[in-house]
Amino acid sequence: MSKDPCWDDIRIFLTYLRNGSIANAADALRISAPTVSRRINALQKTLGFPLLHRFPHGFELTESAQELVKIWQDAERLLMNAPKLVDRMYNTQNIELRFSTTPALATALIFPNIHAYIARWPSVMLDINTSVRLLDIGAGQADMALRFVEPERGTVIRQRIGTASFNVYGAEALFPDGFQVARDWSTLSATGLRAINWSPGTGVSMPQQKLREVLGAHRSEIAITEFSGLVEGIRNGIGAGILPDMVGRHLPGVRAVMAPGMVGDMPLWLVMAERLAGYRHVLEFRDFVREAVDRESKALG
Repeated sequence: MSKDPCWDDIRIFLTYLRNGSIANAADALRISAPTVSRRINALQKTLGFPLLHRFPHGFELTESAQELVKIWQDAERLLMNAPKLVDRMYNTQNIELRFSTTPALATALIFPNIHAYIARWPSVMLDINTSVRLLDIGAGQADMALRFVEPERGTVIRQRIGTASFNVYGAEALFPDGFQVARDWSTLSATGLRAINWSPGTGVSMPQQKLREVLGAHRSEIAITEFSGLVEGIRNGIGAGILPDMVGRHLPGVRAVMAPGMVGDMPLWLVMAERLAGYRHVLEFRDFVREAVDRESKALG
């Protein structure tokens, strides 16, 4: 009884038939002519009968091989069209991508740049979580995340893809003409601004704590629990607050109060579930996030 032939041997044999000679088939396949001959002989041995008759003018298919070759050619056409079929199926499936990030990063990087990705993947349902709660990618709470906090270890792929700088921002109307950026915290204290900060339960960073100490000597602070509240408070001249430069520089009527580098910066971490590393819609979303970070970094210099 014959064994099942190797499809790679069949593919080489069909290439030989199309090209008319061992040498031409070898050129088409970018392999050596002896390899083509060896693989055709191996196919015939596996089948247990010859596929070719030798004649003075060359080789011809045996009668028994003609029907078999027709089946193989049909199968080859189906396999060649399979990627197009897969693409059509992929583009019409309801696919979900769960992405987690901070409100600031969503505002500055994701939403302004996401149009091209949506146009490329219209069937992908994006679940974008912008809550302050840190989701565990390794535990399956989300598929991908962009965050300031170094991600958990485990079955995740993580990469530091950039840095976000921060500054104190306030409405321009709060400052006299000719005001120069503060080059130390004591100069900021002299402005008498009110601090807008996160409420203690939300989590306060070291720069925010410093802002509380410096400006709290003159006025009580305003505590907020949502990023939108921080932005609106700054825009409306209620006080000064710390924002990523990628957000603050786009706000109309708002200016940076401190000199660059005074407040500090934080790394940007991209983390992805390892199980999704082979999916194109996930990898292209990852690339979209990287490009958005690179674009903003270049704009900030």
